[in-house]
This record gives sequence, structure tokens and C-alpha cells, in this order.
Amino acid sequence: MRAGPLMTGCLLLGIGWMSLTAATPRGPLEMTIRVWRPENGLPDRTVTAVWQTRDGYLWVGTPKGLVRFDGVQFRSVGVNGPDPGPPPVVTVLCEDRQGRLWVGTQNAGLLVLEPDGLRPVSLPVAASATIHTITAAEDGTLWVGTSAGLVEWRNGRSHVFTTENGLPHNTISQVSLARNGDLWITTAGGLCQWQGGQIRPVRFEAESTGRSPEFLGVYEDRQGNLWAFGDTYLVNLTEGKRVNYFRSGDVTSVRIWTLWEGRDGRLWIGTSGQGLFYFTGERFLPLTLRSGSLPNDVRALCEDQAGNLWLGTGNSGLVCLSPTRVWVHGTETGLPQGAAILVQTHPSGRLWVGIEGQGLWIRNGDNFQPSTGWWRAPVRSLVSAVAFDGPDRMWIGTAGAGLYEIRPDRVIRHSTADGLISEDIGLVATDGSGALWIAPRQGGLQHWHPDGATTASTSHLPLDVQITALLVVSPEVWAGTRKGRLWRNLDGTWTEIEGLAGSGHGAIRSLCRDAAGRLWVGTDRGLACWTGRRWLTRTWAADGPVPVLGLQQDEQGNLWWTTGRDVYQLSTHSLRRLWQDDPGVEPRRWYAATHRSETGLRWGWPHSASTPDGRLWFATESGLVSIRTDGTTEEPPAPSVRIETLIVNGEVRALPQNSTARPGPNSTPALRLPAGLRSLTVEFTAPSPAEGEKIRFQHRLEGFDADWLDDGPERRVRYGRLPGGRYRLQIRARSADGSWESPVTELALIVPTPFWRSFWGMSLWALLLAGTVAGVVRWTSHRRLRRQLEHLAQQEAMHKERMRIARDMHDELGSKLTRISFLSERALLETPKTDATAGKLQAIAETSRALLQALDEIVWAVNPSNDSLEHLVSYLAQYATEYFQGTTVECQIRLPRQVPHAPLSAEVRHHVFLACEEALNNVLKHARATRVQLEMQAVNGSLHIRIEDNGRGFNPVSPTTSGQDGLKNMHRRMTEIGGACQITSRPGAGTVVELEFPLPRETS
Repeated sequence: MRAGPLMTGCLLLGIGWMSLTAATPRGPLEMTIRVWRPENGLPDRTVTAVWQTRDGYLWVGTPKGLVRFDGVQFRSVGVNGPDPGPPPVVTVLCEDRQGRLWVGTQNAGLLVLEPDGLRPVSLPVAASATIHTITAAEDGTLWVGTSAGLVEWRNGRSHVFTTENGLPHNTISQVSLARNGDLWITTAGGLCQWQGGQIRPVRFEAESTGRSPEFLGVYEDRQGNLWAFGDTYLVNLTEGKRVNYFRSGDVTSVRIWTLWEGRDGRLWIGTSGQGLFYFTGERFLPLTLRSGSLPNDVRALCEDQAGNLWLGTGNSGLVCLSPTRVWVHGTETGLPQGAAILVQTHPSGRLWVGIEGQGLWIRNGDNFQPSTGWWRAPVRSLVSAVAFDGPDRMWIGTAGAGLYEIRPDRVIRHSTADGLISEDIGLVATDGSGALWIAPRQGGLQHWHPDGATTASTSHLPLDVQITALLVVSPEVWAGTRKGRLWRNLDGTWTEIEGLAGSGHGAIRSLCRDAAGRLWVGTDRGLACWTGRRWLTRTWAADGPVPVLGLQQDEQGNLWWTTGRDVYQLSTHSLRRLWQDDPGVEPRRWYAATHRSETGLRWGWPHSASTPDGRLWFATESGLVSIRTDGTTEEPPAPSVRIETLIVNGEVRALPQNSTARPGPNSTPALRLPAGLRSLTVEFTAPSPAEGEKIRFQHRLEGFDADWLDDGPERRVRYGRLPGGRYRLQIRARSADGSWESPVTELALIVPTPFWRSFWGMSLWALLLAGTVAGVVRWTSHRRLRRQLEHLAQQEAMHKERMRIARDMHDELGSKLTRISFLSERALLETPKTDATAGKLQAIAETSRALLQALDEIVWAVNPSNDSLEHLVSYLAQYATEYFQGTTVECQIRLPRQVPHAPLSAEVRHHVFLACEEALNNVLKHARATRVQLEMQAVNGSLHIRIEDNGRGFNPVSPTTSGQDGLKNMHRRMTEIGGACQITSRPGAGTVVELEFPLPRETS
């Protein structure tokens, strides 16, 4: 029968082998199982090779290609080239000393992993040859076992060895390199050795004379022993003997496929037909799980950096076996359901556990059985405390039934009649001299001896104080109270250790003396430590106060406790940080309760214990919890964050080298992004194959983000448009339980400032803007100037036209009206007064004089030389004086001392004059006044005209019919020029007319 591919290439060279004769690691083998299949992203149910590279990724070879697994996602890796063909059928994986991953296939020859995919490597054998094994030597030589011979490859040069060179057969199933440089070659025709450039056959009889086994693999352990494994056995080549079979009986269906030696010294053996075994140095043992089942066909094995064992199976997918250090012992181990209220270790190492309402149970191997004896029934639901005084004396405290003394030959119940101060016992501790320290639940503390009750000295210790924690370390006794007070008894005298009570920690629940002599104190709200000189306190209240019960220190110096629900640990490293006052220290939660009790643990002492097999045991509401502490100090390194993909403006960009590591703050070259950056997406991961889903991430873009941002399990960050400048993207990972945090991974980025935002660009924009503004201003000013010139030209033309009209009216009409007036008056003088024509001539003379006056007013209004305030004031004063000349009305004129220079349009002068004329006309015709006063003042940018008479007055609300239209015209005229007219009058008191209009602002 032809030997198949049995071992993942350089499996035996990539790890340090321990002697198979070493002792089996202590403690039972407990593991949990998890399986990935095609529905989880795996290409195929058959896994032929598994390997974890030093960067943390798990590489999985299948008949449908190679995938990379980070704990969350499988990513396929294809073959480079324009025509990659079908996916390679992977048979073996190997990582060399330079960190390159080599891939052996059945249909694509030898491949090597590069940043952009798999690259074919040329070998001097047929392309159809199957590669069964790959071994990498320290000097860079690669030994490749194929179905067509053995290939030696180094730096691109290769040489093939076949039966012509001394090989027993051209089909190579396995190659291993010994520390002395000898190369062991397993072929389908037997075993041979490469020494000094020569191939030498190795003969060995496995069982009986005449039977030569078909060897399938060879490796060398640390002691230099050579081991070979066949179909169903291991052979010590150094001693020349066979070890044994896997099992008795028919073994024809069993075949060894692969081996792997774990870090704990166990040799794992994958078989077809019988699944997974491990070798103890004396016999083969099948692995059995408490929950779940293992596949029968195990083709590949690999232990990752965290100690998880990965199995490649024939038809069951990828399997991960994780060592279980935490276990909840329930009905499958013989314990009844219910909360564990106490746990105590017998001097012989056997464990006793109290279950609420179910009494005491004893550990027997990995199972538990109930305690025996007539006393079991009375104390079944009342057990509150257990203590041992040597191997033959056991003390059981109860809640209301007194104290039981259990000896091999008798059982004695002690009560208050025997000197106990109470039969409701909360805590019991032995002092090594046969006496007990007993703390009743209702309060007090008693030092009691079975031969006669004696109460300890109570100096400074109140008898009614309620003791909640007790520790006897001869010659000292420590007692903690419900009020948070700590007492120490030395030589019969109690002394209080001050400083803890009143600090808000609450009741003291547990006490523990560490190897350095410090006293650790667990309270309702956290942890405290008394060094002998000072207190160190710490509380954790993320989800509420965390009580600390059952403090224990393991052999490695780690501190453990339970809250009654969960189990926590502070590692030695965390304790050192705690003493350095590091505020970031957080306890690691090793166990979280699946359900919560409404009442909690009502009583029970003690809450924790240790056993010689390296386990710590805790009483919790969920039951009895055990934790293996051996090896817990060897925590796997935290996975580093690795940037996988950079997407810029929707396109994938190549990453700079070393962007996935952080040897130093400036070790990575900066990646220059395009100036027109619209979007930036960075995809990353932290390879942790077994616990990838428990990893949480944080990121910060230095230069943009003010602080770290929580991403949760999301492995992608996105940014939109970023201002130009230098940035540093920082990403870090941490476990969900806070037990580790990875170093920061950094990626330096440069976003070029767009030219239009650069100094020169901004300068150019400023020049362009300034030029544009100047051009617009110049164009606007020129346009405005043209309009002003046009307006001035129009005004000038109008001015000339008005001058012409005024001159023509004065010269033409004025001369003719003057002639009419002169002729009519002359004719009137020559005509007798009795003549009928005398009256008509008189009318013509008066009319001509009125027309001359009206013509004078019109010419004054039209003449542009009068368009000023000075001319208006002067003309009104002159008109008023002339208007009342020759009448019985005395006219008084008051003018401002200085009239401001203000241009007035002909329209304004015309309306103001007509309004004043109407007011003066009313005085002369209707007021019957003897005196009138005209006053003009320029105040606050306006001209005020006041016309006041001493006439008969009138009622402005209901004016008489005569003059009503004149008053309305006055109001209308002043309103049209933006002014106002106000008339004040009352019968018999005269009339005051006030006219006001604004002057031009620029000249007011």
C-alpha cells in the first residue's frame, strides 16, 4: 500500500521537541471544540494542511486552494499570472527561517507566498508531480519530497535525486533534518539517510523476523533520540524497539497521518479511523471531550501561539481544540444542581464542597460523590463552614445546629452546652493547637477548645462585632468585620489596623497572606492590601461594585478571587503595576456566570481552595468552578494589528513595506495620498485564529482625531476629505475581557495640500482676486463716472435750456407785458374818469401788473442760477416785504445769521415758494391781521419756515370753505418734496403756519 502524505513538511523542524519519556503534564486534559466548515467560509470540508506563520495568521490548505484565517474571516490566496488556472490542491505547508511560506500542491507544483499572491517555483520534476513534504534547513536549503523524487532547492537552483541516486523509491512521503545535519528520507520503498552527500538505506525489523514496516515519518527529539512512526506504532530508532499499538485488536482501519508535540510535552497523533490520540511516553490515549465529539479522520495538526490545537480533517472541516482552564462542575461530574456555598481542601489533597441544600460532597478524581455518615442528614441544608485540624479531624459549622466534630471513629455534636456562645456559626478556623476560632453569624468571636471553652482576650474588640472574614496564620489571627474594620490578634491582644474603615469599601469578605508577607483584603467594593506600613486600595465599578470573596494566590504569584458570581485574576505583572499606582490596571475575568441568583450566597466559609494538582476552586452561585493555574503565567503574546487593505477614493492602493509592524515610532515610510482625496478606507485585523471574535479595536488619526475612537469588533475605519498635511493612523487591539492590549500599529500618511491651497496657490489666488476686484472697481467707477458725466452733461444742457427759457420769457414776455402796462396806464391818464372806458383800462393795467409779477416769479423759479438755499431765503424775504408794502399789515422778517450753502432744485424752490405765497395770501385776505412775522432757520439739516399772524384765527378741524383748497395745496406741496406743513390756530388767537423740508445731506 502506497504511503500517503502524512506530515506537514517542516512540522518537526519548526518546534522544539521534548522527550516522549517526559512525565505527562499534571491535571486532566480538558478541551473545548469549535468547527469551521464551508458554510463558515472554508473552501472545502477537507483540510489537508494547517500552519500558523510567525505573524499570527493561520494558513489552511484544502483541495480547493489556500486560505488565510485571522479568526474572523477566511481570505483566499490565488496564484499570480495572467492564467492562474484552477485553485491549487494544497498538500503541505512550510515556513522557512526567513518567514516565507512554501506551499506544496498536487496539481501546481511548488508555490511561495508573496505580497501579491502565490508565485510558482520551477523544479526539475514533472509539473504533474505531487509534492508530499517540504523541509527547510537553517542555511536556506529547501528539501522537497515529491512523487518523482527528492528535490534540493537553494537560491533558485535545484537538483533532483531519484532511484538512480540510491533512493529506495521515487515517491517521497516525508523528509526530516536531524540536528547533526543528517537528512532522514522516508519513501514508499523504505527509509534512507542522506549523509555526506550520499544516500544510505536504513534497515529495521519492526516486530518479528522478516517483517519490515512501511515507515511513514522520522523525527528527532531534544535528547537526540530518533523516532519513526508507521501505520499504527512508534519506533525508537536509537534504542531499536517498537513502543506499542494504539489499541488492541484489529488495527487495519487505523493509520497515522500526522504528529505534533505540544508545548506541554504531549505528543499529538492524528489518525484516520480513530481520530486524535496523545502519547504519554508509555501508552497512547484517545482524546475525549466532555461536550462535543471529535472527527475520526485527522489529516493535519498544528498548535498555535496561544496553545490551541488545530486539526485538518478528511471531511469535517477545520477543527480547533482549546485547552480549558476553567470548568464549571455540574451534574456531569456527580454534583447536584445548586449554588456552591463553600469549598475546602483536606490535608490529603481531597476536595470538599458544600452545595446549598445538598450538604457536603467529596472529589474523587474528576467526579464527586456525597459524603457518608449519619451526620450527613442533620447538616444537609445547614452547612455553613468547614475546617480541618489534621488528616483525622474535621469541623463542620452549621446555621443553627451547632458544631460537628468528625473523626474516623466517632462524630460529636457540640452546642452551647459545651461552651459555644452560639449554635448559629458563620466562620470556623483552626489554630493548629487543637483549638478553634469561631465567629457566630449574629456577631462575636470565640477562641474555643473542645476540652473547655475559653474566650480570647477581647481588648479593644467588641464582643458584639460581626466577623465576616477570618485568617489564622500562627501566631497571628486576623479578623475582618461587616463595618470594614480590620483587627489583628498577637499574643492575646487585639489591635485595630486603622485606615480602611470609613473609606467606602464596605464589609471585609476575605483575607489572604501572600508570599511577601503582605495581607490582601477583599471587601464589598474592591481590593485592599496592608503592607505593614500603609494601605493600597483599588475599586472596580464598571458594572457596579465588585465584591472580592475567596482570595487565593497561586504558585506563580497571581491573585485570584470570586465575586460569588464571576472569577477574576490579577497577574503578577498587573500586581506590579498596581503597586506603581497605575490607574489602568484592570482584573481579568476568567469566568462569567451564565445565570444570576436573586439572593446571592447567603452564607458559607471558605469560598475558595487549592488542590495539589494546580487547581483553584471557587464557590459561586452557578456552582463549583475550578481553574487550572499551572502555566497561566505563560500568556501568549498579544496579536499585533496588521493593516491589510488601503482604499483611496474607491481604489485599492499598495501598502508600504513594514506597515503592519511597529518596531519604532518612525519606522514606517509615509504613504503619499493624492491631493484630491475624497475618501480613505483602511481595513485591518489582529490575527488570533481561536479568539478573533473577542477582539476589540480602537483607532486614532493623529493630526485629525482628538482622542482614541472605539471601533468594537469592526475592522475598518473610514474618513472623508482630509485637509492637507501629515497624519499618523494609529490602531490597537485589546481583548474583550481586558486581559491584554496589543502594541500600537502606525501608518504614516501624507495628504498633499492642493496647489490652490498652498502658499503659492493662495498667493496666486490672492493676486487674481485682487486683480479681479481692481478690474471690477475700475470698471464700476468708470461706468459710474460716465453716468455722472452724462448726468452732468444733461444737467448742463438743462441748465442752459432753463437759462434760455428764463431769458426769453424775461426779454419777450416781460417787455410786451411792460408795454401793455405802460400803454394802459397812459391811456387811463388821458381818459376822463367819467368815461366808460376808464374802468376797463384800469382793469387792463392791474392785470398786466399781476402778469408781470407772476412772470417774475416764474422766471425766478426757472432760472438755474437761483438753485440754492440762499436765493430761496432771500427771495421769500423780498417777496413778503413787497407783498405787504402799501397795506395795513406790518411785516416782520427774521432770517438766519448764516445761511448754509445748499443746492435746491427748481421743483423744491417752486413748491416752497407757492406754499409760502398761499400762507401770506391767507394772512392778507382772510386773517384781518395787523401784523405778520416770517421767520426762517436752518436746523439739523432742515429749513424751518414759520409764518405767524395776529389775525382772527380759525378752527383747523372744521375750516371754513374759503381757503380750504389752499390749505390742502400747502400740505400736498410740502409732502411732494419730503417736507411737512403744520398749521396751528384757534379762533381769536391768530394762526401759525410751519413749513419744514430737508436739505441735501452732503451739504447740510
